[in-house]
Amino acid sequence: MNITKTKTAVKAFWDKKASADGEALAALQTLSKLEQERELVKRQRVEGKIGEAAYLDRMRELALKIEDARAAKSIREAIAGAALDGIEEQAAAI
Repeated sequence: MNITKTKTAVKAFWDKKASADGEALAALQTLSKLEQERELVKRQRVEGKIGEAAYLDRMRELALKIEDARAAKSIREAIAGAALDGIEEQAAAI
């Protein structure tokens, strides 16, 4: 067994895992910020700070952004999972 290859595979695995975890966290934070913004817009409407038309426009815009953020999060998680599976297979082969 080649120790250098094993060390390289293990390091690559942890680097990929850290990267995937970081990307998943960033996507989750983006989603959380958009949901907080949505709650703020709702509160502004209840308090009368914005009108009905502005409220509906802003909620529509936020709904699209939230949908996009959820899709991006799912895609990042799928890519990260596939990458980690590939690294695990390489490590097992060594």
